Amino acid sequence: MGGRQEKYKQTSVVKLMNQTINGASNATAANIWDPFNEALATVNQQSVWIAVGMSTVALALLIGVVGRKFTCEAESASLKKTVFNQINVLIFSLIVSNLLFEIFNALLGNLFADQSSDFALSIAYSTIANLFYFIFQFLLIYYSWVRNFPIIKNGAPWSLPYLRVAIVVYTILQATLFTIYVLSWVVSAEQLDALYAVLPNITLAAEIILCTFDVFILINFILFLHNSSRQNMTLAADQLKFTIIARFGIATFVVVQLMLASTVGANEAFAPSIPIMSVTTYTVLYNFQMYTPLVFIFLQVAMKWSLLVMSEGSKVAPAS
Repeated sequence: MGGRQEKYKQTSVVKLMNQTINGASNATAANIWDPFNEALATVNQQSVWIAVGMSTVALALLIGVVGRKFTCEAESASLKKTVFNQINVLIFSLIVSNLLFEIFNALLGNLFADQSSDFALSIAYSTIANLFYFIFQFLLIYYSWVRNFPIIKNGAPWSLPYLRVAIVVYTILQATLFTIYVLSWVVSAEQLDALYAVLPNITLAAEIILCTFDVFILINFILFLHNSSRQNMTLAADQLKFTIIARFGIATFVVVQLMLASTVGANEAFAPSIPIMSVTTYTVLYNFQMYTPLVFIFLQVAMKWSLLVMSEGSKVAPAS
């Protein structure tokens, strides 16, 4: 999931140039992007309200699942283990970080819809939006590591050190992208060109790491499910838990790949000096980019519910 805000900075540069240099060629260049900016603003206005509604539902469902689990375990488990465990905190943080990104992203879009927008406020909104986007990106890969650690440890323990290194490198690359986005507001035009020259390479490297990470985990899921079905016997509690995680993990993989592909595709629309895709194509890609994180979140809440139902049915200690 590359930086969603790249398009805003390039748009703002065009607008600032037009305000400073009132040349006909610059005005023409700005007009080329007007339909894309309008489509972007429309999607942002719709997605923020959908994000607020769906995030509220996701939080309510998460609280419901956790509350039911705590009620069932009131006598045998601590509050920290049942309510404030790592998985619950990570899902909650994913919901909140994505929601705050959506809100500040929409506020930023409103400013760019106004030709007399406040430049200082644009910097503030963009920085905050990108900060929460960076947080979401880090939480995404870290959550995947924590949730799927038991299956990886069971199936490919040799890979654990390499996966840890991948998480560290991915985090550094995302932090670098965030730094570039912040600097892009204050540097000169020449320095901005230099930043944007390295931006695609850093974004691509981050995407490759996340994609490779997810593919490796997917392979572990498939192998686990294959071995479980081949054994053709009643699964133990831990194996039932791993089976549910693996099945939801495969669905999650598909969603994350859609998220990655739509983000790269939507950002590519603003990469060249002239549009390389239709407004309709861009709108479809941008919709996928904005809504797939919500689908990801709902899958994780649904997984928790399935694990809870499984644990209650098998009369074992519920999975986190």
